[in-house]
Amino acid sequence: MIADIIHAHPHVLETAHALLILCIYPFKISGMIEDPSLMYSSIATQICLQLGHPSSSQHASTISTPGSDRKAKDERVKTSTSVACFIINRMYSGYQGIPATTSAHPKLLRAFEDPIVDPKLSSLGRIYHLLGDAIVAIGADGPTPSGMLEPNARLAMINIYAEQLLELRQRYFPDVMGGMVAVSYFYARLQLWSFALLDDMMLSEELLKIYETAEQEAYKLTDLCYDMNLAAAPYHFRRAICFGGFVLVKLLRSPYCRTKPELLADNIERVRQTLSASASAPDDIICKACRILEELPYLEDKKRTPPISSRMGASMMFDMLRIYWENWYDRNLPEEPSFLDLDAIEWDGLVL
Repeated sequence: MIADIIHAHPHVLETAHALLILCIYPFKISGMIEDPSLMYSSIATQICLQLGHPSSSQHASTISTPGSDRKAKDERVKTSTSVACFIINRMYSGYQGIPATTSAHPKLLRAFEDPIVDPKLSSLGRIYHLLGDAIVAIGADGPTPSGMLEPNARLAMINIYAEQLLELRQRYFPDVMGGMVAVSYFYARLQLWSFALLDDMMLSEELLKIYETAEQEAYKLTDLCYDMNLAAAPYHFRRAICFGGFVLVKLLRSPYCRTKPELLADNIERVRQTLSASASAPDDIICKACRILEELPYLEDKKRTPPISSRMGASMMFDMLRIYWENWYDRNLPEEPSFLDLDAIEWDGLVL
């Protein structure tokens, strides 16, 4: 299929639309390595770029000519498709903790202000553009070998971007906080807070406030998705609430958290219930997530491999998976060497 798409001539927007649909409503996924969404969104983006950058309707001629209505409609579809490609690529690269394969070129950013683009789509574009900048600034451009900022600088940068996200909400969508926009907003906030949940952070009042905020916003994300039919919702809803579950597990395991463990455990169970209703088969990645979230709060961190800080905004989640993997290794392969080679971990059989 990919070969047919790449070599197809001419490229058409309908092909990009089909690829985006496969990203939003994928077939059953058993592991992250099987998820083709990032590749699909990259190909869809390339198709849009080959068809031309989106043009702003604000600079279009107001003189009506034969065919002008059709041209305006085509520009609207092209612009909206380009924005959607950008959003989905940033969404999935952020979840996997790898660099995005699309750039935020000026014409695309101007499209967020274009009245021909659906306001919800523009809101999502703004959220993921800001989140992408934050992830790179905090988790990739730092002076450490992994690219992560040092704890003090990281905390300051987290607060700067969190304030910018709040200002973004207040300016562009103060009253539109349902569905994908709300889920994406709280997911973006949790990705920011997750940088502060890494084990190298020093205890401070500022850090404790982040713990409290992260907990409350993870609850809000769970509440948004709890009564939904997630099996019929965009796949990102499941990704987002799963990430929220890992945040709650991290809080439960932290000596800095001041919430009663029973309350956190109850809310982790709510996340599991919400996710389990959407799982399609025992080998579904969502079933794996539910099992991991059930066991992980009570597993020992054996610290046989260094903490993971190289996955940018997903570092906290991958570090939780490291703990789970080390315990799985002891149960299933006890005779193997005790020190694990991180590069040899079979992530495809484990990760979400």
